[in-house]
Amino acid sequence: MSRHWNALGKWIRRIKIRSRLLYSFLILSLFPLITIGFFSISKSSDAIFTKMNTSSYQIMSLLKDKVRAENQKFVLLSEQLTLNPVIQSAMQHYLSYDDTAKRDIAVKIDAILRDKYEMLSSIKNVIVTTTAGDTVFDLGYDAVDVRYLTAQNEIIDASGNGGYVLGHAMTKRGVPCILLSRPVNSTSNWSQRLGYVHILIDEAFYSQKLYHELDMGEGSMTFITDSEGQILSSRSSALPVGYGIVDDGLLEPIIRSAMDTEQMHSVEFMSGKYLVSASFDIFADWYLVSLIPYDYLNSETYAIRLDIAVICLIVLVLACGCSYYLSSTILRPLARLVSSMRRIQDGELYVKAKDDSRDEVGTIHQIFNDMVLTIQRLLAQTEAEEKAKRETELQMLQAQINPHFLFNTLNSLKWAAMISQTGGGVADGLGALAQLLRNTIVDKAEFVTLEEELDNIKNYIIIQKIKYGSFEVHYEVDPDLRHYRVLKFLLQPIVENSIIHGLSEAEGGGEIRIICRSRGGCAEIVIMDNGAGMNEMQLSRLRREQRGHGERLANIGIHNVEERIKLYFGKEYGLHIESEAGRGTTTTLTLPLNPDMGRPVQYGTS
Repeated sequence: MSRHWNALGKWIRRIKIRSRLLYSFLILSLFPLITIGFFSISKSSDAIFTKMNTSSYQIMSLLKDKVRAENQKFVLLSEQLTLNPVIQSAMQHYLSYDDTAKRDIAVKIDAILRDKYEMLSSIKNVIVTTTAGDTVFDLGYDAVDVRYLTAQNEIIDASGNGGYVLGHAMTKRGVPCILLSRPVNSTSNWSQRLGYVHILIDEAFYSQKLYHELDMGEGSMTFITDSEGQILSSRSSALPVGYGIVDDGLLEPIIRSAMDTEQMHSVEFMSGKYLVSASFDIFADWYLVSLIPYDYLNSETYAIRLDIAVICLIVLVLACGCSYYLSSTILRPLARLVSSMRRIQDGELYVKAKDDSRDEVGTIHQIFNDMVLTIQRLLAQTEAEEKAKRETELQMLQAQINPHFLFNTLNSLKWAAMISQTGGGVADGLGALAQLLRNTIVDKAEFVTLEEELDNIKNYIIIQKIKYGSFEVHYEVDPDLRHYRVLKFLLQPIVENSIIHGLSEAEGGGEIRIICRSRGGCAEIVIMDNGAGMNEMQLSRLRREQRGHGERLANIGIHNVEERIKLYFGKEYGLHIESEAGRGTTTTLTLPLNPDMGRPVQYGTS
């Protein structure tokens, strides 16, 4: 467990102090406020939904009773017509009537309906037909396609009872109606079907009169649908009369809502969510439905959320202000301290941080100032010691001519003089030795040009050719690098290593190639030989070698050369050795060309 807390602490420490303070203020202030606010919103929203669900069901039940009462008037009218003796007689003998008798029958039925003038204002037509399809009476207000009548007749015949059915019909003038149809059976023989009575009730009677003033909320939709999902009456243009709602998934939640009034039922419709409230009229076999949008139900909670958002915004501003002020009392002195540290990092060692406060940050400033003073003293001491060390090292390098080398060189010159008749080789050897000694012992310069360093190499090779016989040395020098300045005594130990460890043990003529070139913004000096080469163990020993044997000009090894390069120019520079037994050795020195990198090494062209 402690490991997890430690990991959390490390993660927190990665965050800046100002951000930590801000987050702390926000968590401690906003989190309780938001939690309590949204908990209250959730509870109030649930209460609103529950009460709305209950009240909407009660309203739909009352609406159902009101619609049923009005429907009952039309049902009674249809029943009166089916039992009327005039209609009974006319339908039984209709085929035997002449035109005059048929007109008389129509006049008598029309007179019966005239007594129902209050109902006629909502009726678009009354049609009485025989089972054979003959029209006994047609009120004539608005014609209707016979297919609607036929469909109703089929439903009545399929049900096998003498009850009425309600369905949708559209007049030829485009007026939507609710079609009430019922069979006409003989009063003397009830099993004998004489025909049908159809009453077209204007749909506006329901939507404009019965529930026109019903307000279930902004955006709500109230409509009547039959059990098959066909809209019979509607106040919404989104659900027009005659529209089928089965494919929209509305019918199933409507049925559930009518059966289970204790639970809330909702539906997704037209990119919105609605609360479904429905009441089923068993006599009409249809549902009275209201779809109440959640946006309306949540309008109050939206207002509460807005209030909470405003409060949270105010708290957020206050929290940010407080955190900014408090963090400034910590961060400003820390920023000054960091600035002082960066100045020291950039090389300004005489910096003092100013802070007179008595808190922990002030204590850090005082300790920092004391530390800077200590660093200044130590750097001054180190600089003096390093300067003395470098001066001593250079003097040692210049005076470090191996006496064995001088003895062996002079001995070789003696034998060369005895063998030679002209003494030319001895003279060249003595001249080369004199020039080499002058450049190494007398000349105190720390840097020399590449051309001067190569002259030292040429003098050294003249001496070594007397001792080891003939071998070839080839130079490939970029003209632009002849006046490039290098550390003195940089190439001689490497050439010496090629002669002693490579060519002296090789059979036949040896060859050394010295290549000086510019590559990748650096000066690159490559020394290659085709001598005996080295295996991995010999190469590793050579890289660690500090001192040479008596054949060397001075006690300077490869390791010393690499250390001098890195000391002057940086760790990214140095030398690289590649060797393979029997195939020779290649040593590559990499030095900076850009004066801004490491110590300046190029000083003009002369």
